[in-house]
Amino acid sequence: MASQGHEEQQKHAPPHRRVLVVEDEDDIRDTLADVLTAEGYVVETAQNGLEALALVKSMEPDLVLVDLMMPVMNGWDFHRRIRQNPSTAGLRVVAVSAIQDDNSAERFDGYLRKPFDISALLATVQGFCRAA
Repeated sequence: MASQGHEEQQKHAPPHRRVLVVEDEDDIRDTLADVLTAEGYVVETAQNGLEALALVKSMEPDLVLVDLMMPVMNGWDFHRRIRQNPSTAGLRVVAVSAIQDDNSAERFDGYLRKPFDISALLATVQGFCRAA
């Protein structure tokens, strides 16, 4: 019976939608990737904004979930670089952070505050991927 519910959940993910998860904390990055993969999304991960910039070119994601506080290149700098490049300026980027920052929430396409609820995460991802 549990597998039947899981199959029904997978029907909610648009087919072949690609999500890039950018998070420096292994546990959070792995959890996000596992949850989204189980829902039928194609997921790639990066540990920082610099790694994510390279993946954006190769995987062409429909959505990026990005932490704000990371080493090497933080989420704000990643977002700025994405918006400055005409080929990626339209990419949807959702900040996922414990920081309460209303200015960041307005600059990004979406904002999920840590700790986040899995249902809120899925609703956010589904909404952006359906619109892509």
